[in-house]
Amino acid sequence: MPRQINRTVLVLPCVLVFFDQLVKFAVINGGFNYSLNNGLPILNDIYISKYFYFIFGITLILLFHFIRRTTRVNVDFPYALILSGIISNLIDRFIRGGVVDYINLRIWPNFNLSDALIVIGVIFFMTKVLSDSPKT
Repeated sequence: MPRQINRTVLVLPCVLVFFDQLVKFAVINGGFNYSLNNGLPILNDIYISKYFYFIFGITLILLFHFIRRTTRVNVDFPYALILSGIISNLIDRFIRGGVVDYINLRIWPNFNLSDALIVIGVIFFMTKVLSDSPKT
């Protein structure tokens, strides 16, 4: 029997997506420096519609949901972080035509809170799965 959905998976993404969109709204309307990331740099010569990103995002969400449901390890928190980042970036793609990147460290490409949530979520996810997997 599959595990019951933890409230973390439902509430945390809503809060984080709202906060990230609020920050992006403030950055855009507050005159701060930001860049609009229109797509994958590897695919610059190929026209990619919003629907490609929508299908890609939904596929990622379903993949992580499947992994979350089949693993014996509780990965609800990392899953919620990853889900938040994916949803917020998808909202940007549809509303603004690209992802708003506003954090510039000069030693790394521009990014935003959503990107950081995805990376942190994947790191937590891998750490939990690898540390809780049976040793052979």
